[in-house]
Amino acid sequence: METQGQRPGSLNGSEVRRRRIAIGWSRDQLAAYVGVPVKEVADWESGDSEIEFTVAVRFALEDGEAHAVHSANGNGGPRPAAPQETRIGNR
Repeated sequence: METQGQRPGSLNGSEVRRRRIAIGWSRDQLAAYVGVPVKEVADWESGDSEIEFTVAVRFALEDGEAHAVHSANGNGGPRPAAPQETRIGNR
């Protein structure tokens, strides 16, 4: 979903929020997965900050969505928060 003036392949804050909530993740969980402070996720979602780690955020959301579909089919339980060693960002 792209808005006017948005670069192809980029994410906007409302899309990140919608997808994060759809997979049942808190801001804390997304922040831990990507390796950024929780405030940064909040800033992305409110539009106060541009998403710097677009690829990492997209990967995290896609991974969470894939797990949610897998779980909905009876093939697993809820996804736990990402452990520290899987963090993608460099912060």
